[in-house]
Amino acid sequence: MNLLEKNEIGKRAAELVQDNEVIFLDAGTSTASMIAYLAELKGLLVVTNGLSIASLLSDFDIKTYLVGGQLKNKTRALIGAEVVDRLRTFRFDRCFMGTNGIDRVQGLTTPDIQEAQIKSTAIEQSRDAYVLADCSKFDQTSFARFADLQDVTIIADECPEWLKTDQQLNYLEVQK
Repeated sequence: MNLLEKNEIGKRAAELVQDNEVIFLDAGTSTASMIAYLAELKGLLVVTNGLSIASLLSDFDIKTYLVGGQLKNKTRALIGAEVVDRLRTFRFDRCFMGTNGIDRVQGLTTPDIQEAQIKSTAIEQSRDAYVLADCSKFDQTSFARFADLQDVTIIADECPEWLKTDQQLNYLEVQK
Protein backbone atom coordinates (compact mmCIF):
# COMPACT_ATOMS: atom_id res chain seq x y z
CA MET A 1 0.00 0.00 0.00
CA ASN A 2 1.02 3.63 -0.61
CA LEU A 3 4.08 2.64 -2.65
CA LEU A 4 4.63 6.06 -4.24
CA GLU A 5 4.48 7.75 -0.86
CA LYS A 6 6.81 5.18 0.69
CA ASN A 7 9.31 5.68 -2.12
CA GLU A 8 9.41 9.44 -1.52
CA ILE A 9 9.69 8.90 2.23
CA GLY A 10 12.52 6.40 1.69
CA LYS A 11 14.35 8.79 -0.61
CA ARG A 12 14.10 11.60 1.96
CA ALA A 13 15.26 9.31 4.77
CA ALA A 14 18.26 8.10 2.75
CA GLU A 15 19.35 11.72 2.20
CA LEU A 16 20.08 11.92 5.95
CA VAL A 17 22.65 9.12 5.85
CA GLN A 18 26.32 10.08 5.45
CA ASP A 19 29.39 8.21 4.21
CA ASN A 20 31.02 5.91 6.79
CA GLU A 21 27.99 5.68 9.05
CA VAL A 22 26.58 2.63 10.78
CA ILE A 23 22.80 2.51 10.57
CA PHE A 24 20.05 0.14 11.63
CA LEU A 25 17.24 -0.61 9.18
CA ASP A 26 14.13 -2.17 10.63
CA ALA A 27 12.39 -4.98 8.75
CA GLY A 28 9.56 -3.68 6.57
CA THR A 29 8.48 -2.08 3.33
CA SER A 30 9.00 1.51 4.44
CA THR A 31 12.65 0.99 5.29
CA ALA A 32 13.15 -1.15 2.17
CA SER A 33 12.28 1.92 0.12
CA MET A 34 15.53 3.57 1.28
CA ILE A 35 17.92 0.95 -0.02
CA ALA A 36 18.32 1.99 -3.65
CA TYR A 37 19.16 5.52 -2.47
CA LEU A 38 21.91 4.30 -0.13
CA ALA A 39 23.95 2.52 -2.81
CA GLU A 40 26.25 5.46 -3.62
CA LEU A 41 27.43 6.01 -0.05
CA LYS A 42 31.00 5.09 0.83
CA GLY A 43 31.86 3.01 3.88
CA LEU A 44 28.26 2.48 4.94
CA LEU A 45 27.45 -0.45 7.23
CA VAL A 46 23.81 -1.44 7.63
CA VAL A 47 22.63 -3.65 10.48
CA THR A 48 19.19 -5.19 10.11
CA ASN A 49 16.87 -7.84 11.49
CA GLY A 50 15.03 -8.05 8.16
CA LEU A 51 15.76 -11.01 5.92
CA SER A 52 14.23 -9.25 2.90
CA ILE A 53 16.10 -6.05 3.80
CA ALA A 54 19.41 -7.95 3.94
CA SER A 55 18.71 -9.50 0.55
CA LEU A 56 17.99 -6.11 -1.03
CA LEU A 57 21.10 -4.60 0.55
CA SER A 58 23.10 -7.45 -0.97
CA ASP A 59 21.58 -6.71 -4.39
CA PHE A 60 22.98 -3.17 -4.11
CA ASP A 61 26.35 -4.39 -2.79
CA ILE A 62 25.91 -2.55 0.53
CA LYS A 63 27.90 -3.93 3.48
CA THR A 64 25.36 -5.64 5.73
CA TYR A 65 25.25 -7.26 9.15
CA LEU A 66 22.18 -9.44 9.75
CA VAL A 67 21.37 -10.10 13.42
CA GLY A 68 20.20 -13.64 14.10
CA GLY A 69 17.15 -14.91 15.88
CA GLN A 70 13.86 -16.65 15.26
CA LEU A 71 12.42 -16.04 11.79
CA LYS A 72 8.91 -14.58 11.84
CA ASN A 73 7.58 -15.95 8.56
CA LYS A 74 4.89 -13.33 7.92
CA THR A 75 7.21 -10.30 8.07
CA ARG A 76 10.51 -12.09 7.35
CA ALA A 77 11.91 -10.38 10.46
CA LEU A 78 14.33 -12.01 12.83
CA ILE A 79 12.99 -11.67 16.36
CA GLY A 80 13.71 -12.82 19.89
CA ALA A 81 16.00 -12.21 22.84
CA GLU A 82 19.07 -13.01 20.72
CA VAL A 83 18.37 -10.03 18.46
CA VAL A 84 17.77 -7.66 21.37
CA ASP A 85 20.91 -8.85 23.20
CA ARG A 86 23.05 -8.43 20.09
CA LEU A 87 21.69 -4.95 19.34
CA ARG A 88 22.67 -3.85 22.85
CA THR A 89 26.32 -4.41 21.90
CA PHE A 90 26.14 -1.97 18.96
CA ARG A 91 26.06 1.80 18.57
CA PHE A 92 24.34 3.31 15.53
CA ASP A 93 24.67 6.73 13.99
CA ARG A 94 21.05 6.46 12.91
CA CYS A 95 18.19 3.98 12.93
CA PHE A 96 15.18 3.89 10.66
CA MET A 97 11.96 2.23 11.79
CA GLY A 98 8.60 1.42 10.35
CA THR A 99 5.46 1.57 12.48
CA ASN A 100 1.87 0.43 12.44
CA GLY A 101 0.56 3.33 14.46
CA ILE A 102 1.40 6.89 15.46
CA ASP A 103 -0.83 8.38 18.12
CA ARG A 104 -0.30 11.62 20.01
CA VAL A 105 -1.10 9.92 23.36
CA GLN A 106 -0.01 6.29 22.85
CA GLY A 107 3.12 7.09 20.84
CA LEU A 108 4.55 4.60 18.34
CA THR A 109 3.09 1.11 18.22
CA THR A 110 3.37 -2.22 16.44
CA PRO A 111 1.36 -5.47 16.75
CA ASP A 112 4.22 -7.73 17.87
CA ILE A 113 5.82 -7.47 21.34
CA GLN A 114 9.12 -8.94 20.18
CA GLU A 115 9.36 -6.53 17.25
CA ALA A 116 8.55 -3.67 19.64
CA GLN A 117 11.49 -4.70 21.88
CA ILE A 118 13.84 -4.72 18.88
CA LYS A 119 12.65 -1.30 17.74
CA SER A 120 13.03 0.14 21.27
CA THR A 121 16.53 -1.27 21.62
CA ALA A 122 17.67 0.04 18.23
CA ILE A 123 16.33 3.50 19.12
CA GLU A 124 18.19 3.43 22.46
CA GLN A 125 21.43 2.46 20.71
CA SER A 126 21.16 5.22 18.07
CA ARG A 127 22.39 8.78 18.07
CA ASP A 128 19.42 9.76 15.86
CA ALA A 129 16.21 7.78 15.42
CA TYR A 130 13.68 8.09 12.61
CA VAL A 131 10.29 6.56 11.94
CA LEU A 132 9.12 6.31 8.33
CA ALA A 133 5.36 6.51 7.94
CA ASP A 134 2.80 7.28 5.29
CA CYS A 135 -0.29 9.24 6.32
CA SER A 136 -2.33 6.06 6.95
CA LYS A 137 -0.31 5.40 10.15
CA PHE A 138 -1.39 8.56 11.97
CA ASP A 139 -4.07 8.42 14.66
CA GLN A 140 -3.72 4.63 14.71
CA THR A 141 -2.60 2.40 17.55
CA SER A 142 -1.50 -1.18 17.70
CA PHE A 143 -0.83 -3.62 20.53
CA ALA A 144 2.74 -2.91 21.64
CA ARG A 145 4.25 0.54 22.24
CA PHE A 146 7.92 0.90 21.28
CA ALA A 147 8.70 4.62 21.70
CA ASP A 148 7.44 8.02 22.69
CA LEU A 149 7.00 10.54 19.90
CA GLN A 150 9.70 12.72 21.50
CA ASP A 151 12.27 9.94 21.01
CA VAL A 152 12.25 10.07 17.20
CA THR A 153 11.93 12.22 14.12
CA ILE A 154 8.97 11.19 11.99
CA ILE A 155 9.44 11.24 8.22
CA ALA A 156 6.06 11.25 6.48
CA ASP A 157 4.31 12.23 3.28
CA GLU A 158 1.64 14.18 5.19
CA CYS A 159 1.68 15.14 8.85
CA PRO A 160 -1.40 15.95 10.92
CA GLU A 161 -1.75 19.41 12.42
CA TRP A 162 -1.24 18.11 15.96
CA LEU A 163 2.28 16.98 14.98
CA LYS A 164 3.13 20.22 13.18
CA THR A 165 2.06 22.41 16.08
CA ASP A 166 3.70 20.51 18.94
CA GLN A 167 7.03 22.24 19.62
CA GLN A 168 8.44 19.13 21.37
CA LEU A 169 8.04 16.82 18.38
CA ASN A 170 10.30 16.49 15.36
CA TYR A 171 9.14 15.68 11.86
CA LEU A 172 10.18 15.91 8.23
CA GLU A 173 7.37 16.18 5.72
CA VAL A 174 8.23 14.95 2.24
CA GLN A 175 7.80 17.64 -0.41
CA LYS A 176 5.38 16.71 -3.15
